[in-house]
Amino acid sequence: MLRFIKYNLESISSVELYPLFSLLIFVIFFIVVVMRVIKMSKATVVELSDLPLNDKIDTNIKDL
Repeated sequence: MLRFIKYNLESISSVELYPLFSLLIFVIFFIVVVMRVIKMSKATVVELSDLPLNDKIDTNIKDL
């Protein structure tokens, strides 16, 4: 099984760049997400943190 994969990978030119590209994409995505979280306003953070506690389904069950 590994010989089959190794043969296919050896036949691709410049295959050593694929792991670098994938790492670069991951790092860029991670940095964008971290920057977005850092720049998020405090009100948005409080609103998102209260979402699990403000469950409107519970009020509908009480009405039944």
